[in-house]
Amino acid sequence: MTALIFDKARLRQLRNAAAAQFNDTDFLIKATVKSLIDRLSIITPKFKTVAIYGARINEDDLDAIIAALNAETIFVLDVSEHMLARHSKNPQIHLVQSDSEWLPFANQALDAVIAVFEHHSLNDLPGALIQARRALRPDGLFMAALPGGDTLYELREAMTKAEIQIYDGLSPHIFPFADKQQYGALVQRAGFALPVVDSEYYQVSYTSIYKLFADIKSMGEGNSLTARHKAALMRSFFDLSESLYRQENGYADDKRFDVTFEIIHIIGWAPHSNQQQPLKPGSADHSLADILS
Repeated sequence: MTALIFDKARLRQLRNAAAAQFNDTDFLIKATVKSLIDRLSIITPKFKTVAIYGARINEDDLDAIIAALNAETIFVLDVSEHMLARHSKNPQIHLVQSDSEWLPFANQALDAVIAVFEHHSLNDLPGALIQARRALRPDGLFMAALPGGDTLYELREAMTKAEIQIYDGLSPHIFPFADKQQYGALVQRAGFALPVVDSEYYQVSYTSIYKLFADIKSMGEGNSLTARHKAALMRSFFDLSESLYRQENGYADDKRFDVTFEIIHIIGWAPHSNQQQPLKPGSADHSLADILS
């Protein structure tokens, strides 16, 4: 039985609330999509039928992804109906309210599955990856971009220490992000061929912890963990968290401080007999020792 790490009703509520002002705070999504499109630019096949998970992509960026894929039939899916409504004017797109843990597609129905900021908030990530692979036709493309393990790691440490001091206990405030090695293992376990996992780092500057949390909330990335602290937290907790953050990261005397976002990019392919295969051990023409010498 899958552990319920995330409260999906709360996640939908947060995304719906963020939909109205989302374009003002989607800088991280924009940067992530730009990198995703750069990766698509070196992939030449046409992907006729495509599912794009994550309606927080703005219209121009969504059009750029569709153009890079050479797609004809496009499904955009999100758990938030308000986020989906932002794309309702495009007749080329079929909008589907759906959780990315439950893909509403038959086996081998799609040529590509693209996911932006979706797979970091799933209760059953292995199952979702397996569903995505099964929904792809042979040699179909899977791409995902999502926050990685180093995202907000400084803030997590500061908030942990502040909560111990003030509340004499701990509750989770920041998602348990996985790292590249863990995602790589899961993609292989799901049966994808030729997997590639890499990451990029972004440093974003803030004047206060309240500005940071306002941006996180406006992106629809508030705390949806089932084990979250459900009572209102005291202002002294946030003030102490920022003080500890500044002291421990060299910003004690500065007006601003930087926070870290790691974005992991995943690429995998549905297996196909024509794909490149790794060489058998011992079949190399030259010894690595000879090359290194």
